[in-house]
Amino acid sequence: NKTCGLAVAGSTGEGNLLNIDEKISVILHVVKIVNNRVKIIVNVGDIATHMVIDNINKLNLIDGIDYIMAVTP
Repeated sequence: NKTCGLAVAGSTGEGNLLNIDEKISVILHVVKIVNNRVKIIVNVGDIATHMVIDNINKLNLIDGIDYIMAVTP
């Protein structure tokens, strides 16, 4: 398997419909299953800049996230 990474809660799928608690639940599950075998990219986009900043601050506390994807509001 040549998978280099996974994008979690991306910007064009269900990710935009999840609230931050749901996103964190999904992310924690993915981090556990992946177990550092590939990079994890997490979407932090939201409908307002202050919400994106809040999301970054919350997700920054999770070990195992390698990159963030920030689609501007």
